[in-house]
Amino acid sequence: MKYRLILFVAVGLLTNSALAQSPKKRLKTAQKHYEQGSWKEAYLTLNKGEEAGKWQNDILLLKAKALVKMQQLHRAAITFDSLDAKAVRKTAPVDIVQFEQELKLLKANYLASLYMGLEQLEHSNYDSAQVEANEMLALDTLKGEGYYLQGRLSKGYAEEQLNAYQKAINKGFDTVGLSYEYGKLAYELTYYDRAEEALKSALKKKEEETASLKLLVELLYRKREYASADNYLNQLFYDTPKSVDKEVYMLSGGVKSALGEYVQSATMYGKALALDSSDFDPAYQRAMALKKAGQFQNALTELLWVSNQFPEQGLSDLALAEIYLDQENGEEALKALLEADQKLDTYPSETYYYGKAFLYSENYTDALEKFNALQESQPLDYPIVVARCYVGLNESQKALEVLNEAIKKGTVYAPIYAYAASLKKVQQQDYQEEWKKAQQYGWRKELPVLP
Repeated sequence: MKYRLILFVAVGLLTNSALAQSPKKRLKTAQKHYEQGSWKEAYLTLNKGEEAGKWQNDILLLKAKALVKMQQLHRAAITFDSLDAKAVRKTAPVDIVQFEQELKLLKANYLASLYMGLEQLEHSNYDSAQVEANEMLALDTLKGEGYYLQGRLSKGYAEEQLNAYQKAINKGFDTVGLSYEYGKLAYELTYYDRAEEALKSALKKKEEETASLKLLVELLYRKREYASADNYLNQLFYDTPKSVDKEVYMLSGGVKSALGEYVQSATMYGKALALDSSDFDPAYQRAMALKKAGQFQNALTELLWVSNQFPEQGLSDLALAEIYLDQENGEEALKALLEADQKLDTYPSETYYYGKAFLYSENYTDALEKFNALQESQPLDYPIVVARCYVGLNESQKALEVLNEAIKKGTVYAPIYAYAASLKKVQQQDYQEEWKKAQQYGWRKELPVLP
């Protein structure tokens, strides 16, 4: 067995040695193939064997020529660039100069084909542009350019355009703005990961830098990657300060708000408003940021200004109503809600807001009517506002029943226990269990006074 194995290895080595030609012989064989028009055979022959040594430059030159004949211009150019042109010029000066000129001419012709297609497209000669695209797609060397032109022709058909650009990129084609254009299309089609990759590539290449940064921030905001979005915003502010406009400030305001930095958010929206005082959105968003920051009086002042400045907008009236409801100012809340009703077709919590406004206006019957209309989507404090209505109508026992019903359902909400304890205390019942639960769930105030 041992001797048979040695014999097998020896035969294998002998066979490989016989197959492998010397660089000089390979070059001679490949030259014959090339002259006979068998360019692929020539190329494959040159690829066989070990390092070519002193024949390396001659082999690379013939490889490049074969690749040109095979219409693989990109690979031909790379191969040509890797040889020692000075050394070849000494041995075959005419040969290499001719090939250099041929390569340049081919490059110019191929680029001319692409530019011709783009020019036809620019003049809405779509059939002619398609002809140019088809001719380029028929050549391996120009498939990237062909797919790019096909993508431009597919404008208005986003999915087709994106796929064409992807094929162009896969073929190694690159042109200024392609990464951004691809990223923008992918974003519009909600392929967010592909869009993010393309936009980051555009930034690395310093292409459409401002537009890429803005779109990347918007994309990361949609993906809820707020910290990353904030980092790219900082890049916009510090690297390209002249590009910072209303849109950037609005983006920053949204990101800061999502990060819980409401005061900074209000500042950004304020800067956007300073650039365009006729725009409702930054004015409204600034007021809402102040509201979220707990600056209710400042928010109220802002919203009153917004409501006067943009009287046709109902959202500011609705936000005013929310603040008045938080302050339990039923009369002003009702006024704001009536204003909002005239400007908005409908809005979430409409019935509930009216119920609370009636409650705080001590109109308990109308308030109960509104609350009873809420069969589904009852807010967490629903049992409390209903109980307060019953207390206002001198039906304290019914109020307690409403709260106890919520407790039996396992509702974990401190105010429910606090109000239940308050009612029991008024009725001179033992309220310690409810009071302890209220404190356990986070109640840090005195017992509430009803209604």
